[in-house]
Amino acid sequence: MIDTTMLATRRDEVIAEHIAAECGHDLDRALATFHSAHYHVFPLGIDAPGEDAVRGLLDAVFTAFPDFEFVAERSYHAEDAVVVEGRIKGHAAR
Repeated sequence: MIDTTMLATRRDEVIAEHIAAECGHDLDRALATFHSAHYHVFPLGIDAPGEDAVRGLLDAVFTAFPDFEFVAERSYHAEDAVVVEGRIKGHAAR
C-alpha cells in the first residue's frame, strides 16, 4: 500500500525543486525534475510534449521575460498527477 502522505511530500519536494530551477532559468535542472517532460499550459492553449518541446517553451519564456518568476499559490494532489496554481511575474524584454 502506498503511503499517500509520503508520496505527497515527495511530490511537493520535486515541485519546489522544479519551480526553483525555473526561477533560476536553469533548463537542465528543471528538466531533471520530470519523469517524462510535458507541459500543459491550459490558459494559453499550449501543449509541449517531450524534452525538446519543454526546453523550447521555457527558453522562449526566459527570453521574453528575463526576470521570470513563478509563485506557487496552491496545489492539488490526485492519484497520478499534481496540479499547481500560481502566478507568473516578470517584465517583457525590450
